[in-house]
Amino acid sequence: MRGSVEAPKFSLLSVFLPINMALGASQPLIPLFVVKIGGSIADVGLVASAYSLSAIFASRFWGSVSDRAGKRRPFIILGFTSTSIILFSFFFVSVVWQLILLNAIMGFLTTAYIPSASMLIIENNPRREWASRISLYNFFTGLGFSMGIMVGALWLSFESLRTLFVALATISAVGVVMSTYMIKEPLVTIERHAISVITSEIVDNIRYFPTLMVNLPGLFNIYNWSKMIRSRLLRDLPYFYLSSAILFTAFGMFFTPLPTYYRSIGVSNSNVFLLLLIHGLTLTFASILVRRLSRKSEKLLLRSGLLVRIVAFLAFAVASATGFFAGRDWSIAIIMVLTGISWSFYWVPSLTFLSKIADQNRLGEAQGTLNAMIGLGNVLGSLFSGYLVTIMNYQLNFFSSVIMMIIGFGLIADLLS
Repeated sequence: MRGSVEAPKFSLLSVFLPINMALGASQPLIPLFVVKIGGSIADVGLVASAYSLSAIFASRFWGSVSDRAGKRRPFIILGFTSTSIILFSFFFVSVVWQLILLNAIMGFLTTAYIPSASMLIIENNPRREWASRISLYNFFTGLGFSMGIMVGALWLSFESLRTLFVALATISAVGVVMSTYMIKEPLVTIERHAISVITSEIVDNIRYFPTLMVNLPGLFNIYNWSKMIRSRLLRDLPYFYLSSAILFTAFGMFFTPLPTYYRSIGVSNSNVFLLLLIHGLTLTFASILVRRLSRKSEKLLLRSGLLVRIVAFLAFAVASATGFFAGRDWSIAIIMVLTGISWSFYWVPSLTFLSKIADQNRLGEAQGTLNAMIGLGNVLGSLFSGYLVTIMNYQLNFFSSVIMMIIGFGLIADLLS
């Protein structure tokens, strides 16, 4: 790529560590804080869905604005700065509706940096290094999330939930300072839709990072689904998309109330963070290993990942219903390891599988539609879990997530045979 500047080194990628530390720790912190200020589990679902729903629309908006402006640095700084300010604002929250509003605003503004970050890495590197650089960027993202959760666990051993927001805001502010001095604009910019027609590997790598919560999709890509259905070459895609929406609904139902469930059975705030850290580290490093195998055996890996995850979710549901977890945090940790491994076996090869069943000239459109289904599933999962737990109990919610997973697996089973 003529005119590009020197490829980003570790020093530049380190700019993204503080923001991901703050976001990583805030994921378990916010549900715990909702309950702390008197909110219900239904409120936990509302707060989570507010972020996800806002981010759905924001990701497409910010990506488009960034492309039209031909700049990346201002949007990265905006995302970092707004995250720091909003996290600090959480310290003053006293009622749930304020938390819902702030979380929705954070979902919209924080998302400003995500499409620009990926494109900055691509535009500052030769084409031959895109895949490896995006993979390295994703590793730093996962590392940041894990470091943030670790900081949260240590902080809550000595301080309160509310003061942790101030600590995370400070960490995010460090990212603002780093980005101001270390990020330079690329000499050449590329529109995002052009990436998918260059190589499918870039599309795969951009999506490899496994967050506990949700990816940030463009909801308007649902419109393209109807056009894909009419294509004979893409006849398998609707089943793949529908199964993804159902599966991510199940994932959202399982993970959204998890921090508050841990507290309900006597797990300390610090150990809540440690359990989620175990899950995050497992799926991050397992994804690196699984990715090496996914190109040749994606169907087997995908099927195995879903089956293992169904078993892990079912074991968790049964253990919670029988009271087995009480005083046995180690048993929860074992299941968290299984869910992390199963995620890697499912998600990494699913992207390779998508690139094979989709039109090679429309990979960006196919990926966008998948992201829309994921976003829809995450929003529904957050809402369903909140009301199921409130109306019934945690156990019904966990068993319901297992049923949803079995349905999703059934829809995709024929494609994997």
